[in-house]
Amino acid sequence: MKKSLIRRLFILSVIVSVIVVSTAMNSLMNRTEDERMENVEFRLATPQFLLASAATLSRDPAFPENEAGISAYLRPATSINLTIAKSAFATIDEEELDYIKGTVAVNGMTEDEYPYVWVSSDGWIIAYIPRDYKSEALITPFGYDYKTTTLAEAIKKVCNAIEVNFDYDEVGYYHFKFPDANGMVVVLESVTNIATDEFWVNISKDATIYNISWVYYSNGGGNWAKLDGKTFVSGYANPHKKWGFFSESEFTKGVDHRVEVHSDWSYGWAKIGLVIIYKS
Repeated sequence: MKKSLIRRLFILSVIVSVIVVSTAMNSLMNRTEDERMENVEFRLATPQFLLASAATLSRDPAFPENEAGISAYLRPATSINLTIAKSAFATIDEEELDYIKGTVAVNGMTEDEYPYVWVSSDGWIIAYIPRDYKSEALITPFGYDYKTTTLAEAIKKVCNAIEVNFDYDEVGYYHFKFPDANGMVVVLESVTNIATDEFWVNISKDATIYNISWVYYSNGGGNWAKLDGKTFVSGYANPHKKWGFFSESEFTKGVDHRVEVHSDWSYGWAKIGLVIIYKS
């Protein structure tokens, strides 16, 4: 079996480093770095509308802070026509004079995985994964070959509908359940045909880790993903994905942890996404 090192060392902020190694039985070993999404770190920061609300003790219009978990936000305009914005939605759950809330369809996600999106008439667009029943790792951009998240893609669809400019660099991120968190790492690794890919994660002992979640996407019953040699998910997961969380004991700080994803047949594929929410 051939073995090759993809020459990438990601130093993500001061606390998380990821090294990726690929082993395969075909020409996939020759893939270049440009053919795969790099691991991405995002800064988490309180959105301005929350700061303004805190200053005035106002929550009007009311964003569902107690419902939202990991979120992306953008204010691309000072006002939004909600009737036009509705055209971007797959479902509408709430509709008021000053805001609408529902789900937005995103490539690579099934209907039950779509992110929720809240749009206010004063220009805010916020996409989020509910905090208590879905994994943060659903923001991993399966179906996209560039640096993004499913939350950013949902916001982009609303911007396209209301015909305002969208800039990935202007999208902010925040976790409403963990307001003290100031960083997030998103790792996406995939294999096709008969192959195994690996990456390592080492978390500094000085970091505060709030959450480590995973999501798994696979078209084969014999496919699997492992953490430190132990299978944590396997089998078929397409189009609906499997997701879950790692405990703190499974990711000991200061130790190199290996994550593997494997496809076991010639037309197979498997993908693993990992999201780490932390404070440095």
